[in-house]
Amino acid sequence: MALTLNHRLALDLLSRLKCQAGRASYINWAVADQVIVSGVSFLTTILVARFLGIEEFGRFALAWLGVFFAQNFQLALVIQPMMTIARKQPRKEISAYTGSVILHQVVLSLLAVVFVYAGVSAAEMIRPEWQLGQLAIPISLLVLTGQYADFVRRFFFTFDRPSVAFLVDLTRYGAQAVSLAVMFIFFREFASVATALYVISTSSLLALLVAIPVFGPFRFEMSNMQNTGLRHWKFARWLIPSAVATWCRENFVHTAVAAVLGLSDLGALRAAQQLVRMVNVLIQAFENIVPMRAGAAFAGKGFAGLVDFIDVFILRYSAVIALVLAAIALVGGKLLTLVYGAEFSNYGQYVAAYAAVMVLYLVRNSFAMVLRAMERTVFEFFASVSGAAIITLLALPLVTAFGMAGAFISLAIFECVMLLCLSFGFSARRVARM
Repeated sequence: MALTLNHRLALDLLSRLKCQAGRASYINWAVADQVIVSGVSFLTTILVARFLGIEEFGRFALAWLGVFFAQNFQLALVIQPMMTIARKQPRKEISAYTGSVILHQVVLSLLAVVFVYAGVSAAEMIRPEWQLGQLAIPISLLVLTGQYADFVRRFFFTFDRPSVAFLVDLTRYGAQAVSLAVMFIFFREFASVATALYVISTSSLLALLVAIPVFGPFRFEMSNMQNTGLRHWKFARWLIPSAVATWCRENFVHTAVAAVLGLSDLGALRAAQQLVRMVNVLIQAFENIVPMRAGAAFAGKGFAGLVDFIDVFILRYSAVIALVLAAIALVGGKLLTLVYGAEFSNYGQYVAAYAAVMVLYLVRNSFAMVLRAMERTVFEFFASVSGAAIITLLALPLVTAFGMAGAFISLAIFECVMLLCLSFGFSARRVARM
């Protein structure tokens, strides 16, 4: 009897150790993947800023708003629903579910290309001095290829294949880093914002070609497409305003700075943002892990299980990120000059200001992910509508009145308004019903 009990205890202990090892491996792959993604994205901004100058870097930041627009809608309509709902699918339905989300992604990417091309063309007519018309085709191509590359990496993370996601991103961002460095160092006569965008889109296409052979089985089943589309829509309909709000935050602040202060100031703002966003290595790894784990905790043990997950993981991880942000803020001025060059030496205060905004974002994003795990995205809807309205109304007047300080004030107000709206989802009465 004692031997049987000891044997069971040993098997239970071994099972727990394997589970912990699996979780650690997943987290390690997620962090390593994000190191590559954020590191090469950061390197890209350095190369563009140093070799093309602060004004061209500002133009690059404006062009990237089109890519950012597409990314946000992809997150809301495809990625976030998939990362929360996919793991809840019966095993026999996974291939049909995969076919359904592939179809969603194809339709969304084509629509995104149309909207981005039209938006860039409209910007050229309204503000010809920004010279964005020549970037319409490279931006549209990058939106198309980038959407598919982002989809496959998130797909592999969702279905516990983080090593494959890492391989995809290593291919994509490795090719991007090497190609951009070679162009800027050895072929400067061809270097421009347009050619940089072409290089990035080609690297995304290469990653997609690597992912296709190992993607896994999928099938198109009409009934599953209808069910998946309906469930995704119920989940995502409240997140669409969040995508709009996030884009408005970047778009209206950046365009206000460009219109009132000029492309050089926008380039300085973007450089400060990229420097602070070095913490995206941690934040994006966080976002690769939390949706599935939080959803599983809530499905298994309800709100109590979710609270345990918040205590054990979310709070501690967030505290580490906040400490990193504080460190960046303290040495921001020196880092900005060291990384981007003497042309950016007078903008160190931008780094500290944006680090403070990022702390607010970190808290707000944690609230939102927990509510998504509970599939209560309606509160994100109201938060997003409120945030979008505030930033749309205040960005230009605040930048006009207070210069760059107005830009940071509008960003902080945006985060505080969204955080306040999300907090209503955790009222005692609503939690008691769960």
